[in-house]
Amino acid sequence: MASAPPDVLDHFTLYRLKQCGLAESHSAAIGKLLADLLPHVTEVRYDTGELFDLAAGALAGGAERADVRRIAAGMLRLGLMDGERLRRMADEARDGA
Repeated sequence: MASAPPDVLDHFTLYRLKQCGLAESHSAAIGKLLADLLPHVTEVRYDTGELFDLAAGALAGGAERADVRRIAAGMLRLGLMDGERLRRMADEARDGA
């Protein structure tokens, strides 16, 4: 068990989460996990879109839009441009939900 959230996320950790399908099978939990984790992260190393893919998959699976907006805000704070696209997706999901 971790005593504190990590400061740095690397793309391989996010890639493994994406590949195991948790965003689809446990959408709300992944949305909450990422939303609670990102405020503590100072860097996502070698991001190649896995964080966006995880969050978008969680949103599509029914994650709370508020959690996805928090993820998007964290992504933008970290300089990940897909954060804006994720924020728009979360805002548009309210119309389709």
